[in-house]
Amino acid sequence: MLIAVAVVVLIGAAGFAGLYFFTSRSRRDAEGAQIQQVLATRVAREPALGASLITFDIDVPRRGPICVTVTGQVPSEAARTIAQHVIQRAAARLERPVRIVDDLDVVERRAG
Repeated sequence: MLIAVAVVVLIGAAGFAGLYFFTSRSRRDAEGAQIQQVLATRVAREPALGASLITFDIDVPRRGPICVTVTGQVPSEAARTIAQHVIQRAAARLERPVRIVDDLDVVERRAG
């Protein structure tokens, strides 16, 4: 009888731990999606970045800074600098520290 109670308690504890992990991960995913939306909106508002294709990969760890990897293409080095400033300003307004990894490519278009 004691073994049966121990098994039930163990299964309950494992279920609780799994639920806690799932909800914690779900919250981090939602936070990442919200951050991605904020950054994409700020970049879209910048007229100088209209010809740019910029995407964000957000990693929200349990502890430590959020990692934002910025990828895509911009038409000039000036546009890259503007994108960096826009993203840094938006990231500075977030409630947690952010580490930005810049992986933008400058693809200058030639008049043809």
